[in-house]
Amino acid sequence: MLETTRQALRRRELPAPLVELEHKGIPAYLQEHGLVWADLGLQGCTVMYRRREEDMPLMEAHDASLQQQDKAHKVRLRILHHAQEKFLFRVQSLVSPVAVLAKDDRLVGLRFQRLSESPANGAGDEFVDVTAPLVVSAIGSIPEPIKGVPQSGELFDFSDPHLGRLPGYPNVFAVGNVVTGRGNISASRKHAREISETAVAAFLGLLPERGAEGELAQTLSAPARAQAQTVADTIDRQLQTSAPPSHHAIEDKVLKQQQRVGYEGDYAAWVAAHSVDAPA
Repeated sequence: MLETTRQALRRRELPAPLVELEHKGIPAYLQEHGLVWADLGLQGCTVMYRRREEDMPLMEAHDASLQQQDKAHKVRLRILHHAQEKFLFRVQSLVSPVAVLAKDDRLVGLRFQRLSESPANGAGDEFVDVTAPLVVSAIGSIPEPIKGVPQSGELFDFSDPHLGRLPGYPNVFAVGNVVTGRGNISASRKHAREISETAVAAFLGLLPERGAEGELAQTLSAPARAQAQTVADTIDRQLQTSAPPSHHAIEDKVLKQQQRVGYEGDYAAWVAAHSVDAPA
């Protein structure tokens, strides 16, 4: 929204510095220059979200009581609606992308399936096609179906939702947004680290005997713990003697990935060449 607004303002020979536009918000900046949103001739953008608006992780509520969760939901809605008023985007909740819409080998939109408010109830039978000149995909949290892994609706049917354990697979742990249900990198990394440390501690016999973690520890035999200790010692030695990759090695890998998609270092030129309006 900010970039398209800036482009429209530049066509009117107005500078619209990004920081100022972001700080004041689009309506306030336009008002200062005697304009309204309709004057720019822009359609605006719509955030298509697969959960309810109050489920957006704009504020975390870990292990909260029902009262605290209700408060978090209200705060999230206030944050979201304030952002909408400031940056003029729309939100369509409870929809999930199921297919791409293409014309002449170009992406022109997406087909969405409407969902129920409860993820366990899965998707409904209603579909809606949304066309747009630009589609921006965010990190999602819908797991790909895996043969043999039970599902509840569109999510995995975890026997322990926190530890990410699946029925029939006592030594398998899912981590990240496939468990948390939030497309949030920070939350996913935190969960992955917590579960990884818990699993390692269980194998090494370092967990308490009571509680959910104690139940996890009790499922592991003494030989399994001894084997895990050997593996842990080996990994520790390797970490102590292995040097991290050099800056040049990392940069070389990045450059190779950029070359695969024809990126030569000029981001603006690459976007222009690959945008919908780019010459065929």
